[in-house]
Amino acid sequence: MWESLRKTLSAYVDPVGKVPELVSSRQWGWALICLCLAGAFFGFMVGDRVDTRRAVTAKMSKEGSLSKASEREVSEAITQEQRVTLVAGIAKGLLGMPAFVFFIAVALKMLAWLLGRKALLADTWAAACVAMLPIALSFLLAGLAATTYEALTPAQIPQLLPSSLAAIVSEAGPKLMRVWSAIDIFAIWTAVLLGLGFATASQMKRSAGVAYGLLLWVLFSATFQIGLPGLMAAQGGR
Repeated sequence: MWESLRKTLSAYVDPVGKVPELVSSRQWGWALICLCLAGAFFGFMVGDRVDTRRAVTAKMSKEGSLSKASEREVSEAITQEQRVTLVAGIAKGLLGMPAFVFFIAVALKMLAWLLGRKALLADTWAAACVAMLPIALSFLLAGLAATTYEALTPAQIPQLLPSSLAAIVSEAGPKLMRVWSAIDIFAIWTAVLLGLGFATASQMKRSAGVAYGLLLWVLFSATFQIGLPGLMAAQGGR
């Protein structure tokens, strides 16, 4: 068991050698455990410190109940919202992350089929799990960064770990900031590991696998980090 953990952690320093080994032997358990625990840790640390007062009062004001509510009722609503945020953050790590990994595994399976390659879902699942190791590390580091705050605003949460170009680009509009935020070192690291794992699962050259991993990252970022948030912001501004 501990040897498997050592091999999994060694993928951080020797991805070219260890990722194919972990995928081919389907040793994905520790990678998934690290992802879920780190995600739950991040969710707990942020949920325990996030200041929900502004969000709650804005919601109550919009509903027209703020002026009628007593100070005690407002306080209870804020406490309840914080509890919901805390539970949701932990659930995202323990339940949301495995679901996301499965989504990636299915996407790899479909990509292999489109390329005329044979890749078992068990192998693409292993590739997706191992590729999430950088994400697990980012959750851990962001969670540790959250411990330095007594209280967090929602706007501060994305800034806990300045790992994207958005951290060094200060003057940019909302559209460009979404682009800079998508160019994240942990996301690119994950894409490279995903490509190495996909190459093993589909038996193709590593360079081609890495290229497809980066392509998937570009498509994912363009859709879920740039396109959809921009569309929602445009609709919210109407």
